[in-house]
Amino acid sequence: MEVICHIRCNDKYWEKLNIYEEWVCHKNQYDYYKQVIKIWDEELKIKHLTFRKQIRDIIINSIIDTGSFDTILESNQHCKKYFENRTSDNITFFQQDDDDIFLFLPELHDLQPGINIFQYSSLDPLGGRRKRGYKTRKELDKVQSNQCIIYNTGKPLDINKHHLYEADHTAYDRLKEDYNYYSKDYPFTIQLYHIHSISVWKHQLKFSPFNYTERDTFLKYVVEYINELEQLYKNNKNIPQLKTIVDLYKNLF
Repeated sequence: MEVICHIRCNDKYWEKLNIYEEWVCHKNQYDYYKQVIKIWDEELKIKHLTFRKQIRDIIINSIIDTGSFDTILESNQHCKKYFENRTSDNITFFQQDDDDIFLFLPELHDLQPGINIFQYSSLDPLGGRRKRGYKTRKELDKVQSNQCIIYNTGKPLDINKHHLYEADHTAYDRLKEDYNYYSKDYPFTIQLYHIHSISVWKHQLKFSPFNYTERDTFLKYVVEYINELEQLYKNNKNIPQLKTIVDLYKNLF
């Protein structure tokens, strides 16, 4: 059985800012992102896209170092091409973003044919998207891709048919309607909410009382984020690569 990891992202996205078309259509929203990124690039020591690429390198190298996967598909385009001439039979398939933390691969004998749904863990230093801090919960609604593993034996789930190479975070909710799924009582990944994330800034635009397009407000937020992230590391030193990520954030100043 081939064990595959798909890194969910567009190919070489770090070379040019890429924002969802439907978000670009909202002028005020798009202008907000551009202003935030402009302040980032002018005031911080690492450019926004360069920083995202450096976080990506940390995460992918840590996944490679575990030796857990036979194949790592490093973009959506790579994943699509890989399955064009291959079946989805007899594989173990896992997807995550390139800025989340991979803890370990569960033992294959602990997996069941179909979709295995594990507990969801998130690390959100300032509560930009989730509850503030390091949280773990059992979640069977709005299931995230990075808390699932497809164990393709029996009735295989076709990767190409369901366009999983471009699946959004909650695509697995739809798959649950047609395929067997099983709940597991532990997490194996952590979704880390970064301040380089456009979706975090989308959330701040809608819900925060602060205007982060103001230089001082933005920089204060970045400092607070780094301080909280460092404290979370001190309280959770067993999380792989978290210290390396904290050190990279500290290099922003």
